[in-house]
Amino acid sequence: MGFTLGSLTEISRPTVLKYLQTLEDTFVLSFLPPFFTNKRSALSKREKVYFGDLGLRNFCGGGFTSISARGDIGALVENAAFLGIKDNLNPEWQIFFWQTKSGVEVDFILERNGEIVPVEVKWKNFTSPEIPRSLVSFIDEFSPNKAFVLTAGFKGSKMFKKTFKQFLNEKLF
Repeated sequence: MGFTLGSLTEISRPTVLKYLQTLEDTFVLSFLPPFFTNKRSALSKREKVYFGDLGLRNFCGGGFTSISARGDIGALVENAAFLGIKDNLNPEWQIFFWQTKSGVEVDFILERNGEIVPVEVKWKNFTSPEIPRSLVSFIDEFSPNKAFVLTAGFKGSKMFKKTFKQFLNEKLF
């Protein structure tokens, strides 16, 4: 059984939408739209939500524990990556996420004038340039020229099906 924010709080849908718009307008939350090549499909998909402040995110999630003890480290690092991308991306580019009906997801899709660049965030210590399954699925479907994997501790690159993959271990924390 699915629940909506309105049904859980007993607040009408228009009021919930107004509150969410206010949170976005005040940079508390950011909403990331899905990436689609079929515009009709895009209308039926939900956006992903990111906090504009990781301290507020941690407070709302009830945790300021160390990174090694966190159960939500993947989501936290993904949120941090989103903030870094959003703050440093050239305005010509747009940010999306991609998800299939079966639930395969690539964290970020950067798009400019038809050029697409997938970005996958993995909080894991890679020892070699492993390509996450979700990224393989995206590459199989869209054949981008390049892709990025943000990792906890590996830096390198690899070619895969004519797509250049760059592994970055940016210091997020």
